[in-house]
Amino acid sequence: MLDIRTVLVTGVLTEVICSFMIADDLLPVEVDKVQIGQVISNLVINAGQAMPDGGEISITAENLAPGEFPNGSPEVDRYVCITVRDSGIGIPDHVLPRIFDPYFSTRKDGSALGLASAYSIVKQHGGMIKVSSTPGEGSRFRVYLPATARKPKDAKEVRDSRYPRICGRILVMDDELPVREVAGMMLQLMGCTVDFAADGAEALEV
Repeated sequence: MLDIRTVLVTGVLTEVICSFMIADDLLPVEVDKVQIGQVISNLVINAGQAMPDGGEISITAENLAPGEFPNGSPEVDRYVCITVRDSGIGIPDHVLPRIFDPYFSTRKDGSALGLASAYSIVKQHGGMIKVSSTPGEGSRFRVYLPATARKPKDAKEVRDSRYPRICGRILVMDDELPVREVAGMMLQLMGCTVDFAADGAEALEV
């Protein structure tokens, strides 16, 4: 259990400008800090990739009032909603329903596992992700996580901070697909562009 504000700061790894609006009375959530940090990192990296010419990513976090949870009655009374919004190229309507599918990607330089991983992690925490987008105007991802009334054990004041991002294009070669997938996901979370090859011949070709 922790204060979600610590995750919002430590999870952001991006070169573009980020703005934060976090409710002062934000409720704590019972989550795995590393996994939720990965979710936010994936969403921020995805937003950054949608703005090849730069831009601003807006990250907000707020409490939902009882009854505001989408898609019917939730299992708990209160939820925290984290929103990651960008002003990028947007997502076409025919692509939107598939963005959380494993291995589906409109980019040639990624493993397409980032959003699928984020969706899976949030679902395992009893939450959900919703996305809305307008081509040419940007996208908005909402992460809903169950809140708790219990006081976080490690709650502390969090200051805005920036973390260095490793930039570059990296080729991952391994004959085992799971190894390529895990290595690729880790590198993408650090901000790298990743290509893959199963053997030496394919690596040279790439």
